[in-house]
Amino acid sequence: MEREKYTDSLFMFNKVIEQSSKLKRKIDLSLNSRATAKIAQIYRDTENYGGSKEKYEEATKLAEKSKDDYILGMTYWGYALLLQREGEYEKAISYYNKAAPIYKRLKYEKQPLKINNNLANLYYYLNDYDNTIDLASKTIKISEDKGYETELAYALLFRAKAKKEKNLLNEAESDIKRAISLLKKIDDKRELGVSYMTKGLIYEKKKDYDNAILSFNKAIDIFKELDKPAFINSAYSEIIRFYKDINNLEKERESTDKLINIVKRIKF
Repeated sequence: MEREKYTDSLFMFNKVIEQSSKLKRKIDLSLNSRATAKIAQIYRDTENYGGSKEKYEEATKLAEKSKDDYILGMTYWGYALLLQREGEYEKAISYYNKAAPIYKRLKYEKQPLKINNNLANLYYYLNDYDNTIDLASKTIKISEDKGYETELAYALLFRAKAKKEKNLLNEAESDIKRAISLLKKIDDKRELGVSYMTKGLIYEKKKDYDNAILSFNKAIDIFKELDKPAFINSAYSEIIRFYKDINNLEKERESTDKLINIVKRIKF
């Protein structure tokens, strides 16, 4: 699965299910559930969301029957990720909230923090900025104490985005600068690009237009390097909107032409 040899992986996971289903012991029920959840993950990663949803629901029922906390937490978390990707935010939140206490019972440290970050991001999309800030702040405090740089970087990014919306611009700028520094260190280029877009939007609100466009362009360079068309298109759309808002029609047209040229190169 990790090597993206999905056909072989699906065959092996299905063999696990076939063998464990014959024995009906508790341990085999857990293996059955875990294998089903892994199949659901493969479907999710290959954007077969219908198949993924069906398998996660099946895995969840098996995990609940087996009463295996590890498998149950993994299944709830994976299903929440799928629901988040499909935009079913409220339902995703309910499954993250089911997974979090299980990982705390198992005394896992990082998993609850990762769930906190996912919840913070979901609340941001639901325009609940206070909840985003509260969850991110809790993650930031624990991550700073424990030295968890990845979890800290994401929490700072989500808190910066929420603080931007609440016009706490100096605090947002401080958070996003810290997030960018950490994301460079852990080499997460996609989220680094997102962070530069966020930084640009913060500077735009501060009416620091030179730094805003500098940040937007850094984001586009990163998305081009990663070959992420959806992110490139969104970034250019934001730049076009930015130039329109500040009434720079020449730059608005120039950016529109660049976006058109990129779209023209996409082959279907």
